[in-house]
Amino acid sequence: MIIEYDDEDRCIRVDGEAISYGRAIGIIEELEQAISEWDRDHDEPDGHYDD
Repeated sequence: MIIEYDDEDRCIRVDGEAISYGRAIGIIEELEQAISEWDRDHDEPDGHYDD
């Protein structure tokens, strides 16, 4: 996934497609949730190594 700001069109693009500011915020929230779950999974030893 490539996320970038397009200076010419003044928009946020994900994989080349323009997205709304609201969708960008939604992506941030989804990433924060996934990272939080990953951290929680790795803080609780379950007998395997994921790194």
